[in-house]
Amino acid sequence: PGLPTEYHPHRPLPIVLINALDDLVGGRLISLPSEDAIIHSACKAARLPTGQACEVDVPGEAAEWREGLRELLQSYKDDANLTALGKLIASGQLQTWLKARARLLHAWRGLPDGALAAQRIDRPILIVGLPRTGTTFLLNLLKQDPALRTPLHWELVEPIPGEGEPP
Repeated sequence: PGLPTEYHPHRPLPIVLINALDDLVGGRLISLPSEDAIIHSACKAARLPTGQACEVDVPGEAAEWREGLRELLQSYKDDANLTALGKLIASGQLQTWLKARARLLHAWRGLPDGALAAQRIDRPILIVGLPRTGTTFLLNLLKQDPALRTPLHWELVEPIPGEGEPP
């Protein structure tokens, strides 16, 4: 008999089996986290200094980004048709981004008043696009200009190390 073709035979057998088992139990083997659970997980992974609160909201600003997070999580559940592995990957990416957010906000709170305003960036260049649309090509092209400073990949993913992690 074998597995139905939708289980992609080119995938490694353990992944095929996990996805198939998740399907067998109606997608309940591995679930996507709630908003609070993913934030809690990210705060734990951020490894901030002992005794420091993990905050993911910018002081004095509305937490509108949380509505976007809720909509993204709901869309993952309703629209994305994620496999078990897809749910793990999506959760891991969200945790990584929220961990970086928590670390950045922690670092910014520790700066003296006016420190960010002292470094002026007149014309920032932001590259935004969907996967496979040339954004990496454009970034690599901009790297060729010695007048520009482009971030390295690790700086985007882990801009600030956590407590006990090497810089």
